Formats: sequence, C-alpha cells, structure tokens
Amino acid sequence: MAVYTGSYISDQDIVRLSTDRLVRIWAYDEFPWLSILQPTDATGDIKHVWMNTPEGLVQTQLNGAMTGGGATEAIVVDSTENFAVGNVVVFQAKGAIAAQLVRVTVKTDATHMTVAAMTGNLLAHPDDTPITLVGDYVKYGESVDQPLRLPSRNDNFIEQVSVTAEIAINVAKARLLNDESAEAELTREAIAEFKQKLTMATLFGKQVDPAGSGTEGYGRMDGVINLIPSANQSTSGSWGKANFRGFVNDLKKRGGFPGNKGILVVNAEAVNQLYKLDDSNTGISWRDTDRPLDELVIRGVRFRVVEEPAMNNYFLSNVTAIFALSPKGKGRPLLGLGRISTDSANGKPRQVLKEAVKYRLQVAEFATMELRDPYRHGLFVGTVS
Repeated sequence: MAVYTGSYISDQDIVRLSTDRLVRIWAYDEFPWLSILQPTDATGDIKHVWMNTPEGLVQTQLNGAMTGGGATEAIVVDSTENFAVGNVVVFQAKGAIAAQLVRVTVKTDATHMTVAAMTGNLLAHPDDTPITLVGDYVKYGESVDQPLRLPSRNDNFIEQVSVTAEIAINVAKARLLNDESAEAELTREAIAEFKQKLTMATLFGKQVDPAGSGTEGYGRMDGVINLIPSANQSTSGSWGKANFRGFVNDLKKRGGFPGNKGILVVNAEAVNQLYKLDDSNTGISWRDTDRPLDELVIRGVRFRVVEEPAMNNYFLSNVTAIFALSPKGKGRPLLGLGRISTDSANGKPRQVLKEAVKYRLQVAEFATMELRDPYRHGLFVGTVS
C-alpha cells in the first residue's frame, strides 16, 4: 500500500494560515489560476498603479499611401513622437514595393514629417506600411537628440474581496465526527468561496470606478480578459493547430513569451482539443495515449498548461478558450495580485467579531489584478467544428 508523504493541511491548520499563503497553496486543483499570480503590495486608496515597459521596437506606420517618385515627400504617420530629424528609418517591404531606407528631414507635428530618399527617389509605399527606426544620418562628431519612450502608466481599481458569515457560538464550538472543530470546517468553506470570488474577479472582472459618476462608492477591478488589448484577442473563427500557431507567432512578434516560455490557462474543451494535436507533419491526429498534458510546445514556445475550472463557467462549452500569458519579462513577473493584507487574529485569514451568542466570520482582502506589458499576452477563443 502506498504511503502518503506529502504536506497535508488539516482544517485546523487552514484556520492558522494567512490569506496570502492560502491564495497560493491551498486547494490548487480547484483554484490553480491564483497560484500563478505573484503577490505584490497594492498602493493607493482606490487605485493600484504600475509602470509598463514600452512595446517592442521604436516604430510607427503610414497613415495614408505615399505618392513616391520624388527625392523627398511630406508624409502622414500614426505618430512622430519617438522620432527626430536626422533619424534613418526603414519602410517595410509590402506587396510589390521593396523595403527602403530613408532619412527624416522635417518633423512638422505629432503626425506629419518629411522624409528623403538615401539615393534615387522614394517608392510609393502603401497605407499602413510599418516604419522602423534604423539609425542616424550624421557627420562624425554630430549627434541626434533621440526622444525616449517613457514607460506607460497603467492602473486597476482595488476591490474588496470578502466572505462574511454569522455563526452561532454553539455551532462554532462543536466537534465533527473526525474530532475537528466545526469552526475550522466553516472557515475552510468560507475560504473556498473567497477564492472563488477572487478567481472570477481577476480573470473576468469588469472595472468600476468607486469615485466615478453614478457608482456611489462601489468599486471593482478589471480582470485579465479586459486588461489584454483587443488587438491581442482572437475571439472568432475556428480552432485549429495552424490557427493557434499563427496566434502564438503574432504574440512572439510583439515580444511575448521571453525565453520561449509561457503559460496557457485553458478550459476543459481546450484540453480536449490539445490532446488531439500530434507533432507529425501530416497535421492533427489523435494521440496514442492520454498521458498528463502538463507541457506543450507550440511555435518553439514551451507552455505550461493550466486547466482552470472557472474557464468552464465563462466560455461556451463548444469553444476552445486559451489565455496565452507571458509569466516573466526583463527579469520581473508580468502577472501579479496586488493586495493590501487584512490578516488578523495571529495571522489567521479572518476577522472575528465576537458577540453574546454568535461569531461574525470574515475572510477578506483588498486586491486587484496587475498585468504588466499587456502586449505580451493574448486570448484565443476558437469554435470546435
């Protein structure tokens, strides 16, 4: 007979653990998402603020096609903010138009600048052609004052996540058949509901500004589904190996999955479909066995696969739903749970107000979801045919 040698946490031990520890280690099977989040200290009264690294390369794109044919041309771009007179930029090859190096000669305003061909004439680059910084056009000893991009400032509202219940003293002091206290069991149940609320809020919450017009002090955080930019979400179309590989590839272009490591937070149907993938070049086929699916390599990225039960209660059962997340970037965690701990009673995850004939049991924390560098994360939702 096998002997269990793991770390068993009894109901009474749970009563003595702090909320922070419970969020990460208790009942992983039921609440795996919360174990991924790195705890950080939230600051502020209603808002938690963090800084995000600028996205990828210094670049912009044409806002309207170029005429071409001349040595110089005034052009309209999405933004001139990160460019300076004297910069050399490259226009990406597009269709029949080849790539071309040009120099910036005039920066008129926030969206207008003039460029000159290095040799010959400018090509007729089409609308939305990416323009990327290459270098400078200077004499020896000269320099160009290069505008630096400041990290963007992102924020989320702090939400009071809590479970409160009144328990009669005679019930709280009772013993169960296994000789553990009813109070410990009830605390365990309160913690389970607390983690359910925290899981759903950090994944699917919708932001409410407590200081906003008409909110009258009610505040809620944005979940990951709303923090990921819409440009990084593929929420229509069909599920398929090629489609998902293309989705991962697009995220990699934007700096996703540094070190070729990522996390896939998935629903049950996604796991079902991932089991069908085969590494052969012939496409998709059934796996020979249903061995545990802990890791998956897509487009060279080694993903840790985390099946989160809460995903099944949000997405339709006939779709494959996958959050493709970058856990770390530039040496720092990119997924965080900002919280203001309210632990009390010698570290217990509860506040107890004792009255004459009852306890008021409360498991609570002020918390919010922190998603750094949102362009490194994505959401794929594909219909299963």
